[in-house]
Amino acid sequence: MSSEARAFARRTRRGIVRREVREAHDGEETFRRRGAPVAKEALRDEKATYVVPDTNIVLHQLDVLEHRDIKCEQLDRLVICRTVAEEVRARDRRCYRRLLALIRDPAKQVLTLHHASPKPLLQESMNDANDRAIRDAAALVKRVCGDCVLCTDDAANRAKANQAGLKALTTLELCAS
Repeated sequence: MSSEARAFARRTRRGIVRREVREAHDGEETFRRRGAPVAKEALRDEKATYVVPDTNIVLHQLDVLEHRDIKCEQLDRLVICRTVAEEVRARDRRCYRRLLALIRDPAKQVLTLHHASPKPLLQESMNDANDRAIRDAAALVKRVCGDCVLCTDDAANRAKANQAGLKALTTLELCAS
C-alpha cells in the first residue's frame, strides 16, 4: 500500500500560517489503532462487534461515545472512518479535538478506517455521497470483522443500510440493547 502526501501552508482566520499535510490513499483500505496499522487477519480473530458512527452521531452524541459510566459494551469498540473525521473537522474544530482524544483513549478500542474519498454520483449531493461512503465503510467492517452496527439517527440512511444488509440502529436503540 502506498500513499501520496501533499504538504501546503494555510492561513487561519486569525492570520496564523499553518503547515498541513494531507495523505491521499490509492484505494487500499487500512485500519489503524492509535496510529499503528492493524492487520485485517487480527481483526477477524477478535470476533467483536464494532460500531461505525455517522457524522451526526459524532457531532451531536459525542458525550455518549466518550462517557465511561454508560453501560453499553458496544460503545467501547468504535470504527471512525475518514469521511466522518473530515466532516467533523470541517464543521466543528472543538468536537474534532474531542474525537481525536477519543481515538487515543486507551480505555476504548477505537479503530480509524482510512479509505478513498467519496465521489458524488450523478444526481447525488455531497451529503448523500458521504452517507454512502459511511455505509460502504460499515460493509467493509462487516466483511473484515464479522459483525458491525451502523449507528445513525438519519432514518433514510438507516433504511438504505438495512436494504444493503447492514444492521443500523439509533443511539438510543444501541444503548438500550
